[in-house]
Amino acid sequence: MSVFTGLENYSIDEKGRLMIPAKFRKELESEEGVVLYMMKMQDKSILLYQKKEWEEVEKELKVLSDFKKEERNLKMFFYSNSEKVELDRQGRIMIPKRFLEDCGITKDVRIVGAGNKLAFWSPQNLEASMTEISQMDNLVTGEGVYIDGTLGGAGHSEGILLRLKERKLLEGSVVYGFDKDEDAINYSVNRLAGYGDKFRAFHRGYEAIVGYPYETAFRINEVGASSVRAKGIVLDLGISSHQINEKQRGFSFLGDALLDMRFSKENPFTARDLVNSYSMDELVEVIKNYGEEPKFRAITKAIIKQRAKKEIRTTAELARMVDSFYGNPREKMKARARVFQAIRIEVNHELDALRCFLDSFEDVLEAKGRLAIISYHSLEDRLVKQRFKHVTTEDWGPKTLMNTEPLRVPTFQAITKKPIYPAAEEIKGNARSRSARLRIIEKI
Repeated sequence: MSVFTGLENYSIDEKGRLMIPAKFRKELESEEGVVLYMMKMQDKSILLYQKKEWEEVEKELKVLSDFKKEERNLKMFFYSNSEKVELDRQGRIMIPKRFLEDCGITKDVRIVGAGNKLAFWSPQNLEASMTEISQMDNLVTGEGVYIDGTLGGAGHSEGILLRLKERKLLEGSVVYGFDKDEDAINYSVNRLAGYGDKFRAFHRGYEAIVGYPYETAFRINEVGASSVRAKGIVLDLGISSHQINEKQRGFSFLGDALLDMRFSKENPFTARDLVNSYSMDELVEVIKNYGEEPKFRAITKAIIKQRAKKEIRTTAELARMVDSFYGNPREKMKARARVFQAIRIEVNHELDALRCFLDSFEDVLEAKGRLAIISYHSLEDRLVKQRFKHVTTEDWGPKTLMNTEPLRVPTFQAITKKPIYPAAEEIKGNARSRSARLRIIEKI
């Protein structure tokens, strides 16, 4: 079996062909028949499999049931995003146009050795992915149970697993991933399949980590919940690129799709339901408090007026209503982002889930266990900052009491004294990361 290592920089020609570097081509040509299979991934990478490796993937797919929704969807994801390709005499492959467009590859390509396969990235997306993985340096401190509470594209889970493997800690460790989004679960299971039983994914929100469903999850894995504490937990509270880019999910204000915005398809309540059923006062509260939108009342009135004539069904209809209150194109985009954020938070009960987790995470971590949270907007970051301050500082009560001992002693210490912001290089490669703030604490 071929093993691909290293990184090379190449370019796509005008016909969409990519020259495979000689060091990789030698391994490919050593395989009988040189039959290759290409697959587009949700993290905006393209994977190139040799025939034998792809046959192993297909063996796994064939045992999946068409009568179980999650397994059926996983098969559909694989086959709808894969193509058979050929290596020509000059050592080039033709990359499908839809793959290039979906993965943001225009000309320059980073060709990365990924063990038994090759991965193709745009320079920007590779930089963003590597940054996500490197953030896990501060979380991995030893063997144990690690939890990725917001799987998304599995970047953080992979980062943890890589660090564990590099430090020879993988044998005594396991990573559990949680996500409400069925697409994220299916994608993560595929991306991390090479780690076997060292990774398990659960179709639940991260708030389940601190409640009864968390115990159920560990029983499934034949580990007694009463004796299990996590060595590290990471939450990335941002919306995933996949959710934004999949227009039919109804998260993006740049396209036109049915208003949806649900993280989980099991949630019966959509953004369309919200904008067409909430009262004036309820809409004001959502747009004002969750979006911090200065023109909340005017926008709410416009929604009420429009839906009285006709149901508001699409993202484009809602975006146009928001635009009508702003003249500057940049301000229009900012207002759209605020209003869509507010509705998304309400539809998915995002702040309720965060409060639930923050109230109860202490008992889930073992001594010296670490919690890392990446927040993006002021509402969630304020909750994280306040809770972290509460568990990392002494409480002496009012000065008038003149206490000689603190009423409460710290149970955690701050690993990051101030939030860590993304570097300029990461923001350049991933504009959505510009507002990210990483905070880490460790249990005493």
